[in-house]
Amino acid sequence: MLFKGHGLSPIADGMTHFHASTPPFAATLFERRLRLATGLVLFGYSTCHFTNHTFGLVSLGAMETANGLLVYPWTTMGGHVLLYGSFGVHAALGLKALFLRRQLLRIPLTEAAQIVLGLLVPILLISHVVQVRLGDQLYDLRDSYEAVLSSFWLVNQDALARQLALLLIVWAHGCIGIHALLRLRPAYGALRPWLAAIALLVPLLAVAGVFSAGGDIDRLVQKDPAFAARNGPLEPGSAAMLARIELGTLSDRLTLGWVALVAATLAARLARGAIAQKFGTVSVSYPGGQTVRVTRGFSVLEASRWAGLPHASVCGGRGRCSTCRVRVLGGHAGLPPPNAVERATLQRTGAPPYVRLACQLRPTTDVSVVPLLAPGVAEARLSDGSLGAFRAGQERVIAALFADLRESTRLTAGRLPFDALFLVDCWIQAVSTAVRQQGGHVTSVAGDGVMAVFGAEVDESTACRQALAAAAAIRRNVIALNGDLGASLNANFRFGVGIHVGLAVIGEATVQQNDGLRALQFFGDPGNVASRLESLTKEHGCDVLVSKAVLDKAAVEIEAGSFFEITVRGRNEMSPLLVCAIS
Repeated sequence: MLFKGHGLSPIADGMTHFHASTPPFAATLFERRLRLATGLVLFGYSTCHFTNHTFGLVSLGAMETANGLLVYPWTTMGGHVLLYGSFGVHAALGLKALFLRRQLLRIPLTEAAQIVLGLLVPILLISHVVQVRLGDQLYDLRDSYEAVLSSFWLVNQDALARQLALLLIVWAHGCIGIHALLRLRPAYGALRPWLAAIALLVPLLAVAGVFSAGGDIDRLVQKDPAFAARNGPLEPGSAAMLARIELGTLSDRLTLGWVALVAATLAARLARGAIAQKFGTVSVSYPGGQTVRVTRGFSVLEASRWAGLPHASVCGGRGRCSTCRVRVLGGHAGLPPPNAVERATLQRTGAPPYVRLACQLRPTTDVSVVPLLAPGVAEARLSDGSLGAFRAGQERVIAALFADLRESTRLTAGRLPFDALFLVDCWIQAVSTAVRQQGGHVTSVAGDGVMAVFGAEVDESTACRQALAAAAAIRRNVIALNGDLGASLNANFRFGVGIHVGLAVIGEATVQQNDGLRALQFFGDPGNVASRLESLTKEHGCDVLVSKAVLDKAAVEIEAGSFFEITVRGRNEMSPLLVCAIS
């Protein structure tokens, strides 16, 4: 058993250090959080409402019963305040964001889709809310599933089509927002297939439930003439008909009001752009002599997009990654200080004072910048804001394992070249087989050194257990190799393994020159530390060096005296690393 128990210097003098003061941008950050919170409230209501629709697959009565559990809380006074308040705030902040956005035509497709869908929602929603909710509260018109769905099914099927379109538009708008919120979270990679399945099934089942309940209505009409009389067309001149006419008029006015608000917002944007173009522009200069002149208030990233220049931005310009970073070469005096979002990201990445986020930096005077992402990578950037070489790059806590063949020069000395190649290949196969069997991925082979990663699809605890199990499997495979080849080729394989866990960026790299061959790669501290640990195994007389963090996350019990401190050169953390040697 391998384990007992289980379980750069400044560019210009006088440059202002932008971390010295707190900029007055707290309101912007607050507005973003408020927009997110209200959006989540609306998405929660939509989820409850659409889930309620799926009960129509059982029966119309089941929809009515589920309504009391899923939708009724939203019809109380507190629910109304939360729901309609969130809708009003979210819509207002959306219009403000539309006014402040410098570009509409040159943005990623998903962002454009979210804007368009968000603007369409009130147009379709107002009529439904007025007719159903206000109809019940002001005119005592029934708002039960039976009454509402029957009116759509028997009287106004155009309204039914609009409501189904509303369902799909609301859901798509919300899912795009959820994706933008979660796409850089470490756990999103593992959850994404399940969330995608849910995002697809909910609207499909909701639509299917509506049509299934419509079949129940047809059967009720055939069995009970009174049902058709109760839920069919309203009698001309009746109080209910007059109420519906008044509600329709109110609905039309509110819808026109929303359209007028959107039109006024767009007109204000055009007016602001015309005024700024006449009275205030700035130039953004790039390497190679390229200069873009834009309206004051544009971000550097928006200037790049406006000119069609490659500029990576994995998070879509939200300040949640640092891939759009630029080095400011000139124009420092006119730079505004970073807002709260940019400051947090720059502090986390340890960026020097002359480095800024292009998506957040809005220069007020001419400025000269250099994008820090390699030009070759930037040119491979896709239209949706992701990178062409790396697919689904994301931060995850992973376990890195590095294995190296010890004394390989001695092992291959004096042998025929193909015999030496055969021995090294046997070693690499022994390691890669062990890694794959335990759920890991071999990310690189350099000579006789093999780097592997665990945790691309599983949580960090499982990843650590898999890495430890892979180390044990490597030992077993090496023992078997020595038994098989020791006598015939006089080979004695010896090895060292280092394992560490930590935060890294992981994704698929595509080699364009090799027919689009994809390989999993990761970048971060864990791989560097694992390689260093392996190099220390010989010094400490052991086969495997494992960091204490790996054993803790894997829930492996090791006596406290078994750990000792080492210092790893080049490691981000400056404190010594606790490790355990395993022979």
